[in-house]
Amino acid sequence: MTRVLYEGDKPERSGRKNVAGPNPPERCQVVQLDVTRMIAGADPGTSITVVKPLAPYVLKAGQSTGGTAFLVEGGDPFPIILGRYGAYPSPEVEAALGLGQ
Repeated sequence: MTRVLYEGDKPERSGRKNVAGPNPPERCQVVQLDVTRMIAGADPGTSITVVKPLAPYVLKAGQSTGGTAFLVEGGDPFPIILGRYGAYPSPEVEAALGLGQ
């Protein structure tokens, strides 16, 4: 991961059981990810800016995510990372898409 462009304040839990939450200002991040390999979809080039919604983890600048894949879907103004627990192992994503060997 290249850098964190925005990180919202950590929200108070106040009995909320579902950690998935809204985009800014709650604990989402806008991050720029280095693209080293595309498994499927349109090629974004060497990097992509995405929204990481509220989840039980945060991404840090310079964090290595090698061997993993982020699943994203279109969003406005940036695509949104899917899943609550981070990147998925690339071989599992390829197998689920029928691309594994």
